[in-house]
Formats: sequence, C-alpha cells, structure tokens
Amino acid sequence: MKLIKPDKPKEVGELTEAIVASVVLAKGMCPSVPIGDNLPYDMIIDYGGLLKCQIKTGWMNNGCVEFNTARSRLNTKGSYKRQYTANDVDLFIVYCYETDKVYVTPNMGRRRGMLLRVDKPKSNTPNILYAEYFEISEFIKAFEEKGKVELPKLGEAFKGWLRAKI
Repeated sequence: MKLIKPDKPKEVGELTEAIVASVVLAKGMCPSVPIGDNLPYDMIIDYGGLLKCQIKTGWMNNGCVEFNTARSRLNTKGSYKRQYTANDVDLFIVYCYETDKVYVTPNMGRRRGMLLRVDKPKSNTPNILYAEYFEISEFIKAFEEKGKVELPKLGEAFKGWLRAKI
C-alpha cells in the first residue's frame, strides 16, 4: 500500500517512524521506542542483542534513494548539523515514499548522506550501493541465517560490520 507523504516535516518523520516500526515488527523483530526525542536514536531493535537505529525518510534523486546521515538540532543560538557517531547509532533504517520500501544500512560514518541506487546507472562503477541489497528483507535474512548468507554486493565494510554484530 503506497502512502501519501504528509506536508509537514514533523508529520513525515512521525509517519516514517510508524511505518518502520510496523515493518520491523512484521518481520519478526522486536522494536522498542524511547520516550521523548532527545536521544540520537529513534528505535532499539532486540534480536538477542540490541541495535540502536536512527529512522530516516528517503527521497528519490536521479535514480537513487537519498537520505541524510547527520542530525539537525535547533537551540537558542541557531541550528546545526552533527554527524552520528558509532556510539550514537548502529543502523539507519530508511523509508522512501516513492519506492514504498524500507532499507537498512549500517552507520558508516558518512558526513552528509547516502545514496542507494534504484535505477540502472549509465555506467557501471564498482562503488555503487544498489538499493535492492539494502532492502529490509535482505537484512532480516542475514540475521535469520546468523550471518551465513552471502551478500556479495554489499561490500566488505558492511559484511564485516554485520559479522561483528551477529
């Protein structure tokens, strides 16, 4: 069921969080949501261990799902952006209204954002992150099989991170 994206940014974020929580629950994992919005993560997933997850709304840009990997804050001195550290979050879970899909990627310390390629690129370069390999079903499969599933297209950084967590 494709959802209509709300107009107000706060409503977009709240609906995205609800969508992700329902998908995580439907996939057999246990999501927990902290009280308040002052923590760097939006959800904890309990899979026998705990993963701190930051939920993001993605958007289509030139054939890719794009999303921010920095946190924005507003205080009396103005607004600022700060990169999430490894202590802040383990995973980014992204819902894109245009594709109606949920994607999962580890926090790899990227400053501005990430692109997950949906459409076939004009030229094939080795560093393309294909969205299909980051869909939540692939992530769940890796956990169900305790890391034994081969994820050849994800790259060594992701595979190493996944092996360390499970």
